[in-house]
Amino acid sequence: MTGGGYSQKTLQLEQKSAQKHNRISTLISFFILGLPLFVETALILNYPEANYVTRLYPSCFCIETVLELFAISSLLYVLFVTAYTKIIRIISLFLWLLILYIPASLDLICVRITGTLISNDFMWAIFNTHLRETLLIIQEYFVFILINLAIIVYAFFLKPERRYQNKKYSIYAAILLACSIFGSDFQSFNKIISAFSAHVEDLKDIDRFSQMPTEINGIQTKSKGKQTYVFVIGESVDRKHMGIYGYNRQTTPNFEKIRDEIFVFKDVTTAHVFTSAAVTSMLLLQDNSKKIYSCIQFFKSAGFKTFWFSNQGKIDSFDNSVMRFGKSCDEYAFIHGKNVIYSSENYNLTFEDEQRRLKLWDENLLKYFEKALRDSAEKKLIVLHLKGSHYPIDMRYPPEFAKFSLTQKYHDRTKAHGVCLFDNSILYTDHILNEVVKNLKKSGETSALLYLSDHGHDINDTKECVLIARTWPNGYEVPFVVWVSEKYRKDNAEFINGWNINRKYVTDKTAYSLINLARLSHPSFDLSNSIFSKK
Repeated sequence: MTGGGYSQKTLQLEQKSAQKHNRISTLISFFILGLPLFVETALILNYPEANYVTRLYPSCFCIETVLELFAISSLLYVLFVTAYTKIIRIISLFLWLLILYIPASLDLICVRITGTLISNDFMWAIFNTHLRETLLIIQEYFVFILINLAIIVYAFFLKPERRYQNKKYSIYAAILLACSIFGSDFQSFNKIISAFSAHVEDLKDIDRFSQMPTEINGIQTKSKGKQTYVFVIGESVDRKHMGIYGYNRQTTPNFEKIRDEIFVFKDVTTAHVFTSAAVTSMLLLQDNSKKIYSCIQFFKSAGFKTFWFSNQGKIDSFDNSVMRFGKSCDEYAFIHGKNVIYSSENYNLTFEDEQRRLKLWDENLLKYFEKALRDSAEKKLIVLHLKGSHYPIDMRYPPEFAKFSLTQKYHDRTKAHGVCLFDNSILYTDHILNEVVKNLKKSGETSALLYLSDHGHDINDTKECVLIARTWPNGYEVPFVVWVSEKYRKDNAEFINGWNINRKYVTDKTAYSLINLARLSHPSFDLSNSIFSKK
């Protein structure tokens, strides 16, 4: 009996130990599976200024936070306490992944990149990202993604203690699950859905702008004879790293040589921190009745032949928003990648050095630009869309432009190396712009070049910058540089004298500046939106 009693007591102790182990396992499961959601909620609690919803509606803050926590706890309850059949478990996990986990993880990535919780701008960038850029993002966040995958696998195979496996608790769980899904505001999930819907509508609008009749009657012009205007869109350039903006490294030596021929506007800010939204906003303008047009339409209506050459290409099998504008031009070529997308055989150009073309350097655009300059059209608008300083920066320039080496100025060696790569890319962009200007000078006709970047870039090169966040000024303050030919300057002396390089300006009005620079006007379009306007 003593032996039997001892065995029974031992069994009871083992059962208690197992139950304790199961409870601990359940608590750990709750914590791991809810981790991104708890972190997201903590961010909302600690940094309400980063949440667009609470910034606009502070009174809703507590309610939404409570509802989100309720949703997390209820779904985890269903998942671990009552989902004892395989099918319920799979459905619950699917809902958990789709509605809570993935959106919350995107929120955290968005905070890391932009400094704010998920927004329509961020989702727009995701929907406009091609496979190559997606793979680069995966590479950068590989550890984060690996941890997330491990958690998901863990969730599917984990079997914590389930004490309430009966019909009554299953009904309670189903009601609780329905209430949490339909009764609470899943901010991240809703924002993803709404952003996708808005993106689809934006693409429809862009198609509508591109397919509208190009005739805008009543356009007036003050320039005569042959003329060429070039709009160069840079990528991810922080103007504080440009020599012409006072940077301590001479990253713009060619611009310095022609300093008396250029106008450096000092206080220009981008409207968006993602390429697709930023460039799209640059190209649109409204008439006095608020009807929207693209500046490509405007130039076509004024008798210009339009060209678009881009080193930023297609999103896999889909066109992105910027590409749709490019395709509305008379001639175009998108050369990013192995397959060039071109408007006609005239721009199906071959390269003597095919490997150099496949390096995806911006110099590849020059061949298309030179061909467009030789076009017989009397009036031309040429758009060049550079890859500029886009990540990964060390792939943006040939080896001969790796001029800058490590410096002791920066407190962190890794960051200092990143600064060198960034400065090299700007040096290379300065070279590309110089080649464009040299070709324009050869023509001897009325011509002008407008260069600005789509957005800035925070390369995390200061002690104060904790996040790689585009909410910092580095992400918004962009270069805005104008070069004009000698003939243009002579014919438009009074107009140029009215330019104010210190004027504050936002790039979503760029279309008005392009029209104004080309000396075009229309009574229905307010050119006080131009950076060159005296008003």
